[in-house]
Amino acid sequence: MLFPVVLLAASAAAQASWQLREHLGSKSPYSPPAENETVVSPLPETCRVIHLQVVGRHGTRFPGMKDTLGCQGLEKVPFNIKLSHNLKESLMSWSCPFPIKKIGLLARAGEYEVYELGRRLGRRYPNRVYSPTFVKIRSSAVSRSGQSASAFSAGFFEGSGGLEMCGIPPIYQTTLPKMMDYELVPKHACPRWSKTLYEDPRRQAEMSAYRTLRIQSIADRLTESLMTPPAKLTTENIEAMYRTCAFELSSSTHLDEAPLSPWCKVFDQEDIEALEYLDDLSHYYLLSYGHEFNEIVGCALSTAIANELLRVSTTTRQASSMKMRFQFAPVEFDQNIFQTPEESDPLDAVFYFGHSETNTFLLSLLGLYRDPVPLRANLTQEQISQRRFRSSRVSFAMNIVFELVSCETEEDHYVRALVNEREVLIPGCHGPGALCHLHHFVERVIGPERYLCNYERICGIPKDRRRPPMDDDNDDDLVRKIFRGF
Repeated sequence: MLFPVVLLAASAAAQASWQLREHLGSKSPYSPPAENETVVSPLPETCRVIHLQVVGRHGTRFPGMKDTLGCQGLEKVPFNIKLSHNLKESLMSWSCPFPIKKIGLLARAGEYEVYELGRRLGRRYPNRVYSPTFVKIRSSAVSRSGQSASAFSAGFFEGSGGLEMCGIPPIYQTTLPKMMDYELVPKHACPRWSKTLYEDPRRQAEMSAYRTLRIQSIADRLTESLMTPPAKLTTENIEAMYRTCAFELSSSTHLDEAPLSPWCKVFDQEDIEALEYLDDLSHYYLLSYGHEFNEIVGCALSTAIANELLRVSTTTRQASSMKMRFQFAPVEFDQNIFQTPEESDPLDAVFYFGHSETNTFLLSLLGLYRDPVPLRANLTQEQISQRRFRSSRVSFAMNIVFELVSCETEEDHYVRALVNEREVLIPGCHGPGALCHLHHFVERVIGPERYLCNYERICGIPKDRRRPPMDDDNDDDLVRKIFRGF
């Protein structure tokens, strides 16, 4: 069986163009594939997707308390008359658009981001039909994630039936308290992570060094052009300007038409890239390869993903075997319950919606976007420019998709991964093509190096705070097993 090789590179024109929206770190707006961008290889005609899992970050949100206060503090900047007239006017008339009462809430732009993401992904799967029996939806216990799960599901199942006037079925989703949500908010659920990473001296040292090496010079230059002496801008002010620029741009519902925030205009391209790298250093050490613990703290989610893939694979094979058995049975038997054409076999799916750490931990566990040299403040400009790890990959509405692929000519199943709707090769997998054999994928995510994910032991969770066993033996699962021929 021949599998086409994935085309991972963007067009030369796309590579050559520099866009501000792609350099705003973890607060970047979502960038879907361009219409002319080849992002996913077609499957062979004998293969189809029988199961889907989506791990998504919520859409664009309002800034948190620190960034809201930083934004509001910019209203007090004393401007220097040396500014060009247009920039001075826009800065002096500017006011922070983010009220305290909306801290952390999902923005209107974020609603559209995940809704449109759901619509695009939904078009890839013609057998999508919503049923709480076959589609499990879970979000963290934070409103922006729950709303994002709802908006995504509305887009994904739009037109598939239900509430006939709009064709969007009512969606059921579940959640867990933060302290017990090992899969979606591990930084809250894992005491060891909080104790080890929040005050990690390596992170503090690298960020402090880079502020001295690069950000201070930006502050000095903008002090001369923006401020009335003797006032001076600090690196903290510069970072507040950058974050305000990011949130104003990301929260625009029409990115191509929205006027650019004046705080974006005070920076040149080199400034933006330096501030982006500072954000990358923070995420690298806090959530990713900068500390080895970050590569295992996402194991509860990866184990849940792998177990669900194995469950669907096993029940599908058993259903196929049972169908063959009854095909040659001496008595008449209604074989319709074992039919598996796309139009009568609903897509089995799980949707998770969490936060930036949810996806960053998972990418780190999978070994994606790891640099050969650790990110440091003193890397050369060439090393910084060519780095693979970028927090902007985990933009608002960032998504990781796992497809379980079944082929008529083979008994084995395969896994294909997409990151932000673009096909990726999982390290340690060897095809065919962009596919990963299910056995290899499972070894990769729940092998011995992940401690077989005894999460409570890994995180040092006290017995009185441990989560009760999750009961999967419910009526919905029984219906699944009967339908699949288990």
